[in-house]
Amino acid sequence: MKKAIILLLLLAACLTAPAQAQGTFTPSWIWGFDFRGSLPMGDFKDYASFGVGGTGYAGYAFSPMVAVTARTGYIFTGGTEVTQTISGVTGTITTNYGIVPLLGGVKVYFNEGDTRFYAAGEAGMFFLSTTGDLKNSLGGTVTSVSGSDSKFGYAPAVGAQFRAGHNMMVDAHIDYTGIPDDAGDLSWVTFAVGAEWVLD
Repeated sequence: MKKAIILLLLLAACLTAPAQAQGTFTPSWIWGFDFRGSLPMGDFKDYASFGVGGTGYAGYAFSPMVAVTARTGYIFTGGTEVTQTISGVTGTITTNYGIVPLLGGVKVYFNEGDTRFYAAGEAGMFFLSTTGDLKNSLGGTVTSVSGSDSKFGYAPAVGAQFRAGHNMMVDAHIDYTGIPDDAGDLSWVTFAVGAEWVLD
């Protein structure tokens, strides 16, 4: 992931120089939001189901080809029933996750115009809240537990934007989120649709 971010920054530097030399662009603030659906991957898919949520972001476009961003939001991932046997007693565990990302990154556009494509890289902290329901198959009782944690993660993305107004672009992108964890990495693929505005 570090190599991917370094490559994005180098590409940004290469694209910024000729764009600024043309003298036709005014650096500007941008902001946007998206609605997203997330598909768990790897070990995470064994005990989590499809996730839904949304994020908002603000940023600064210092060339028509490069912007830096800061993003936050909320994602809820439902759980799946996992059978566990402890000391000869079998039960089921269902775990739900609430995820709050706090990320910074860079977005590099490949072209200008009313339709444009880009690659992005974000990294930062993910704040996780977990609730679990343990059902004992013998007595049918349910025990609920909860916890919270914060972990570093990253999210490279590719996307496209389509002009929908003078200062508005519709944005659609796919990203892969990875959160390294000793008990098994948390990872998912996100499909997102939203909008982005340029502040004059």
